[in-house]
Amino acid sequence: MFIRAPNFGRKLLLTCIVAGVMIAILVSCLQFLVAWHKHEVKYDTLITDVQKYLDTYFADLKSTTDRLQPLTLDTCQQANPELTARAAFSMNVRTFVLVKDKKTFCSSATGEMDIPLNELIPALDINKNVDMAILPGTPMVPNKPAIVIWYRNPLLKNSGVFAALNLNLTPSLFYSSRQEDYDGVALIIGNTALSTFSSRLMNVNELTDMPVRETKIAGIPLTVRLYADDWTWNDVWYAFLLGGMSGTVVGLLCYYLMSVRMRPGREIMTAIKREQFYVAYQPVVDTQALRVTGLEVLLRWRHPVAGEIPRMPSLTLPNRKR
Repeated sequence: MFIRAPNFGRKLLLTCIVAGVMIAILVSCLQFLVAWHKHEVKYDTLITDVQKYLDTYFADLKSTTDRLQPLTLDTCQQANPELTARAAFSMNVRTFVLVKDKKTFCSSATGEMDIPLNELIPALDINKNVDMAILPGTPMVPNKPAIVIWYRNPLLKNSGVFAALNLNLTPSLFYSSRQEDYDGVALIIGNTALSTFSSRLMNVNELTDMPVRETKIAGIPLTVRLYADDWTWNDVWYAFLLGGMSGTVVGLLCYYLMSVRMRPGREIMTAIKREQFYVAYQPVVDTQALRVTGLEVLLRWRHPVAGEIPRMPSLTLPNRKR
């Protein structure tokens, strides 16, 4: 028993260390999985909210421009009051401009105009029902980028309405980009992009990182990309910390339980505590003289499962009574 005890202790310690390490790895992996799922849900929720916001915004803008389309038949003096009022009560609209015969003739910001649309905004194609472009600025606000969107008049050829929009029309998106686990966002129209990575307009090819989410807005040529880190340092540290703590607790608990339940001599100590040992006497017979020469005192064990344990020489009392 005493020779095997050190080997038993080493095996027990090694078993508990292996169990603790395995639990630590398992818990860390589960925490990584939970963190990944939370990120996926967060990105899905954000991109869905942005898409709904933009769908609603541009649907309202389309409804407003539809009311302005008949003004292309009027003069600027007749149309300007309505045009100015619509611009004032439309969120994030910098200006509405009426176009007739490929020329801009009235603006809610500057009044009468007479500039060909292809000279003012070459990126817009008036042959399309809806077209968009990103500009580095407008004549009235040259240093702030803007989105221009064109709506063609279905009744008059080469006529319609275009609007210049401020680029804060997605405030929740740009606010989210400043959170810790977001790298940034990008609005893409054609080959031009405006992102939180740069204050200037960029080419789409300059956006080399892979977005975690991308959505196209229905009915207009606008794409929104969301960029974020797959893992943050908080995720990594928390996963390792949780795994380390869990592994340590399980290892210590395993060592305690196994040392109590599997240590050498445990059954004998338990039997002593439960008073399963009792004293038995048997005569000592001299086989040559054929007579009883004394009594031998023995310690016997009444095992709860195995029953009566036979005579155990290691527990035999050495003294005899004659």
